[in-house]
Amino acid sequence: MNPQQMIDAVLFFVSQWCGTTAPRFASTFLGLVICVLTVTGLWERRVRAAAGIFRLVAGILLIVIGLDTYILHWLVATDFLTRIRLLMGLLSVVVLGVTLEAIRRDQLKERYALLWVATGLIVLMCAFFPLALSFLTSVLGVQYATAAVAVVFTFLVLVAFHFSIVLSGFHENQTRIAQRCALLEERLERLAAEVAVLKGLPSPAAAVSPAFETGPAGLRATASLKRRWPGSIVAVPLVILVATVAVYVVGLATPQPMIGDEVTHYYMLVRQEQTWPAPNFKADIPMGWGGVEPRKYPHTFFWHYLGATLDRVLGPSVAVVQTYQTVFWLQFLVAAFYLARGRGGDRRATLLFLLILASLPMGIIFSVAFYQDVPVAAQILTAFCLLDRRRWLWASIFVAASLAMKETAILFLPAFFLFLAWRLLMPVKDADHPAEPVRKRAARLIAALTMAVVILGISMGLTARFLRVYAHANYYPVTELQHFVKHWQARLNPASAPTPAVPAVGNGPAKHDVAAVTDTEAEIIANHPGDLRRPVNFIIYGGVLLWLGLLMGVAGRVWAARSSVAPGLPNPPVWPLLVGVSYCLPLAYALRTAPDARFFLPGIPFLLLPFVQWAVRLPRSKLIVSIVAVLAILQGGQVLAKTYRLRQVSPDLLAAIEFIKKHPTSPRTVFMYPEGNYRLFPVPHQWYLAYHLREFWKGDNDTRIKMLHEYDVGVIVVKKHLIAPVDEAITDLGVYPDYFVRDIKADPRFRKVFDNPAVTLYLVPP
Repeated sequence: MNPQQMIDAVLFFVSQWCGTTAPRFASTFLGLVICVLTVTGLWERRVRAAAGIFRLVAGILLIVIGLDTYILHWLVATDFLTRIRLLMGLLSVVVLGVTLEAIRRDQLKERYALLWVATGLIVLMCAFFPLALSFLTSVLGVQYATAAVAVVFTFLVLVAFHFSIVLSGFHENQTRIAQRCALLEERLERLAAEVAVLKGLPSPAAAVSPAFETGPAGLRATASLKRRWPGSIVAVPLVILVATVAVYVVGLATPQPMIGDEVTHYYMLVRQEQTWPAPNFKADIPMGWGGVEPRKYPHTFFWHYLGATLDRVLGPSVAVVQTYQTVFWLQFLVAAFYLARGRGGDRRATLLFLLILASLPMGIIFSVAFYQDVPVAAQILTAFCLLDRRRWLWASIFVAASLAMKETAILFLPAFFLFLAWRLLMPVKDADHPAEPVRKRAARLIAALTMAVVILGISMGLTARFLRVYAHANYYPVTELQHFVKHWQARLNPASAPTPAVPAVGNGPAKHDVAAVTDTEAEIIANHPGDLRRPVNFIIYGGVLLWLGLLMGVAGRVWAARSSVAPGLPNPPVWPLLVGVSYCLPLAYALRTAPDARFFLPGIPFLLLPFVQWAVRLPRSKLIVSIVAVLAILQGGQVLAKTYRLRQVSPDLLAAIEFIKKHPTSPRTVFMYPEGNYRLFPVPHQWYLAYHLREFWKGDNDTRIKMLHEYDVGVIVVKKHLIAPVDEAITDLGVYPDYFVRDIKADPRFRKVFDNPAVTLYLVPP
């Protein structure tokens, strides 16, 4: 069995027992662990440079193999001479590296290293220039490999002979030195005894001067030089920089809005740039069939307005908008750093906190995509960081900015005012500044509260006025509050509740013989991809590290309570946890019918911080941070790759679009899930069927055909990556139920006219 067959057999065995993903993930994970631990050891000078380089090379090789097993096949597919050359090159690099490192550390003198350096260079030249050995092979009549071994063997014999001569001379010199030392020692002892007799003192005992003490401990003490900056301090800006650059690069690599409602937000920003300085609440989305799809967004608009202003100054460009969005991601991470570092926070806890947030899937996705969630979270974090430092005026301005970006920020107001009162009433614990009287602190609090109310009132009042004048809509928080009051009035007094009327949305279909749609199901008329009623979305949008951090925090809290080591450590502040809970609980109630994960993003840093600060109380916290760093790289890289694919227009999808363009049908409308790429199709599309999609899924094929005819649908576009099982209530309206795809595939009336790995097209029967 040759090496190629052996590698294939091993890979086949592993894929049968572990699948194809598990071993590649294990290889990547192991390589990242080696690299992270090696870099940490090099920074702390616990690992020598030569050993660290070899470990890094091994780790990088494991990562490359995990990302793509092609390198294994390439290595074994090379011919015999190429493998010999690779082995010679590797051997020469190792020899040169070890020799130069030994010279640098004064462990090998230059005159003894000349032959080793010459050996390494000659072997390296033979590896890179194989024709250099052609003369030797022709003269001796041997093969290439034999000639290479002969060259290496010749130089190794010369090295051995050279060191034999050196060792012989060294042995002779050592014998002479020992003899002289013995004579000198005897003479010193005799002189010391004579001096002692003359002074009437006892004979002195032999002692060794501390200046001449040597040994592993002494050498280690003199050689251990600590870095001026601990690794945890250096790693924090590195994490922020890498996370920001990665998001920015992925955004620029896919310069087209494709992820859900970012299409609406982007074209609303474009239209805002055209209507500036007047506020805009509409988006004109250009469609592939030549028309324009108008959309109305009667909500807060400051994020769009500020982006349009920059777009107007710097020039209209997707890159400008992407840069604008990435700046908020940078602000989010920097504000999270200051939030964790406040009042002497633990450095490792700060690094752990940033690693989890920088790899948070919903944070990465919505920092690339044009959504307001990351900008709002950045303003809220900045406001509470400033408030923790008693900068209440700037904190109020940033909260006002968050309210102008998204309505859900209003849920932070109770916590903001309570925290403002607590921070201003609490005396300053500073020996240089005596505590102020309570009356003075109370007066400052009243002034701060008054000014904060004025600033926030102006922000909300202007938003409500612009909505009324330009969008002809009401301020969303006021509308929701009115609905909330009416809801509870109806529950407390059912007799006075009006009979609800079924809204007529568009030209809805006639009554069909379908399974009943319950009132609870009918509450969800549109799909939210991050719907948290699907348990898998807790992992998809929250990631593994978020829940691991919470679990480690609980374990650290329990361990600290039972351990005699941690009681001296300061307890983490509780106020971030209270802020996070005060935001997430009302939000969960308000979004109970459609809890979208991204709405919870502003509250996650506050909930996570105390748990992370408890997690570093666990034993071997440095190793825990290293492992979390590895997982953060894996998770963040996977999310960035997924985001890149979501924004990409694959060749298979383009082939389906081209097929529809060349083979138009009547009716022209297609039925398909409206990802951002729907606007590239050369025909109009339908998905929600005037919000009767759930009835469509629950019906049989006859019912489905009738509904498709009523909405003038001629083709069904099945996107294969969205085929998935659904629950009985069909909570997820963003997938094609697997039973639906099986039904139309088995029905001969639906004729398949196009199929590739991404898309299948079915003609709707007449």
